[in-house]
Amino acid sequence: MKLKNLLSSPQVLLVLLFVVSLAGMYWYMQVPRGISIQLEDRNKIVYEMPNGANEEMYARHCLNRGGKFNPCGSPCAPGSEACIAVCAAVCELSK
Repeated sequence: MKLKNLLSSPQVLLVLLFVVSLAGMYWYMQVPRGISIQLEDRNKIVYEMPNGANEEMYARHCLNRGGKFNPCGSPCAPGSEACIAVCAAVCELSK
């Protein structure tokens, strides 16, 4: 009976609503907006970065993932038999 009364308390409901709102805001801020990932594996992330894109946004995303941003890296997986030599925005993840 006490638990039912506690859960129906306006103060408890407000605190729960506040906590859920904070969790939602945290999740929303963690999801990168405007970042397109072409390939992701345990060693690297290859970004699909259009011309004129904000490079800083990609570098920040890479840093948050614990990697080192390379604006002109290889999009190929290590040990690939065939690979085209192009410049791609790459996040080199720590092993």
